[in-house]
Amino acid sequence: MNPTMKTEIHPLTDERAVTFTHQSGLTVTVLEKPLHTYYALLATNFGSVHREMKIDGVRYTLPDGTAHFLEHKLFDQPDGSDAFAKFAAIGADANAFTTYLSTACLFDCTQ
Repeated sequence: MNPTMKTEIHPLTDERAVTFTHQSGLTVTVLEKPLHTYYALLATNFGSVHREMKIDGVRYTLPDGTAHFLEHKLFDQPDGSDAFAKFAAIGADANAFTTYLSTACLFDCTQ
């Protein structure tokens, strides 16, 4: 096991979760479940309440709706095609949502 991986067992459900940080800085948590449908959730800590940020010492104020706008831009394809149709073509489903504290994409398939 990678030494940067952290394994936890939930005290009530007895489910195992493995968390690690990718070299890009992305925190990844894998929760294994015995299901017939496979799910992947990509979530960020950037939601509708996040209106200000500081990058390299410069403070930026973002317009209302920035997180939701970025959620939609995530699926834009350079050639104008529909990313959701590409997922459907391989038997997967994709959806996205924005909350106050996060923006997420949910993918599911059976194979």
